[in-house]
Amino acid sequence: MFLIAGTGARFNASKVEFLKRVFYRAGFHVVQLSSPTSSDFMVNASNTHLPGISRQDASDLYRLMEASLQRISQFNKRLIINGVYLAGYSLGALDAAFVGALDDRKERIGFQRILLINPPVYLERSIHNLDQLTRVKVQGIDDTTGLFNHFFDQLAEYFRRNNHLDVDDSLKEVIGREVETMSDGELALLIGVAFRFSIASLVFTADVMNRTGLIAPDGQKMTVTESRTPFFHRSMHWSFQQYLERMLLPSLNAHRKEQGESLMTRREAFLQSSLPVLERWLKKSQHIGVMHNADDLIIDQPGLTFIYDTFGRRARIYPYGGHMGNLQFSTNVQDMVGFIKTGAFPDA
Repeated sequence: MFLIAGTGARFNASKVEFLKRVFYRAGFHVVQLSSPTSSDFMVNASNTHLPGISRQDASDLYRLMEASLQRISQFNKRLIINGVYLAGYSLGALDAAFVGALDDRKERIGFQRILLINPPVYLERSIHNLDQLTRVKVQGIDDTTGLFNHFFDQLAEYFRRNNHLDVDDSLKEVIGREVETMSDGELALLIGVAFRFSIASLVFTADVMNRTGLIAPDGQKMTVTESRTPFFHRSMHWSFQQYLERMLLPSLNAHRKEQGESLMTRREAFLQSSLPVLERWLKKSQHIGVMHNADDLIIDQPGLTFIYDTFGRRARIYPYGGHMGNLQFSTNVQDMVGFIKTGAFPDA
C-alpha cells in the first residue's frame, strides 16, 4: 500500500502515520511518501524542484514508487508482493489519481485499487478557498495583520524545532488549550496562516533549488545554523497563484518554447491539474474510489456534482466532517479499508 501525503506534508505527517496503522492492521505492508510539494520531496525526488503541475508531479511519484518496489524486492527476498494499492489524502489524493492514470498508460505497476480521500476537484477553487481564510475579519480585532504575525511567529518556532511543518501537529500546539476561547474568525485565520506557511516552504525551497533570486539573494550560501525566518516572512507574502506565475510557469514555458510547444497559461495549468481532465478515465476505471465530505471547504457544489456523476457508487460522501476532520472516525476507517479490499462502499 502506497500512501501519498497532503499539501506540504512529509511521509511521517500525523495523518500518514494514522493511515499507515489502519492499513498495516488490515494486512498491508505500507510505503509512506511525502507530498511533491514538501521540501524534502522537492530537494530529493523532483526532477524540476518546481511542483504544482499534476502530471509532472505524478511522473516524479511514479518513478519513486517503481524504485521503492525494486528496493523492497532486493531488501527482502522472501517478501512476495501479490498486489499493489494506492491511497492519498487532500492534494495527495489528486496526486494519486494522476499516478493511477499514468500507470494505466505505462502498465508497469498495476494498482489493484486506488482510494482518493478528500481530494480537490477544481484545484484553483480549492486554493482560492484556503487563501481566503487569511483575509477573514476577526471580530473585536482591528489589526488582523498583528494576529497573522503572531500565528506566524508560533508556526515559525514549531518549524525551527522540528525542521518541518506538520499542519495538524503545529495547529494543535499553537491552539493548545485556547481552542474554546478562540472565535471562528481566529480559527479560520490560523488555518489560513498554516496553509500559507506550507506555500511559503514550497516557494522558499523552489527559489533556493532553482536559484531564482526572488526570495534569497542569488548566490547566497546558507549555513545550517542560519535563520530562515526572514526568508519565510518574505515567502509568506506569496500565494500559490504568484508562485505559479513567477516561478513555475516561466520555467515550464521556457522548456516548452525550446521544444516548439505552445506556452501554458495560468488557467490551463489549473485545468490540467484538476480531476475533470481525467474524467473519461475516472468513469471507466472501476478500481478507483473517492471519499469526501459535503461541507469540506476545498470543494463546492460543482465539485460534488462532478464526483457523483463521475464515480457513482464508487463515491462515499459524508454530510459533515470538513476537510479531513472525520478521517479517524470508525465508520470512515471501515469504509476506506472496505473499498481497498472489496472495491465497494456499503450503502453508497
